[in-house]
Amino acid sequence: MPTALPLPPLPALALALASPDAPQPGLRIGVDTHADLHVAAAIDELGRLCATISIPTTLAGLRRLHLWAHQLAGQLGGPVVAWGIEGTGSYGARLARLLTDHGETILEVSRPTGGCAATAASPIRSTPRPPRGPC
Repeated sequence: MPTALPLPPLPALALALASPDAPQPGLRIGVDTHADLHVAAAIDELGRLCATISIPTTLAGLRRLHLWAHQLAGQLGGPVVAWGIEGTGSYGARLARLLTDHGETILEVSRPTGGCAATAASPIRSTPRPPRGPC
């Protein structure tokens, strides 16, 4: 049974899962979870965005997301390698259970703490501040 592991937010997840050191062909699905709606993005082994989908958090919606990912992977000629899910202990718990029951590899994605976005904001609207560089 796959185990959830803590990982960085989605952009870092995309880079980690698409590393040239381990470019296993196939899709990686990242899911941003919310109470009523989940938003998923599919990336390939090179970190390229392939498709996105928004689904309701109903059981039917979660099943549709699972089917969507595998149909997309089939169209692109590879498997679904892993799922990065934000909040597997809260809004993403039901999705994580469903995917685990189907033998999928689940990776826990940490919720952003506002670090980069919060510190890059200007304290005064009319005073632009240059970006601080990569997070």
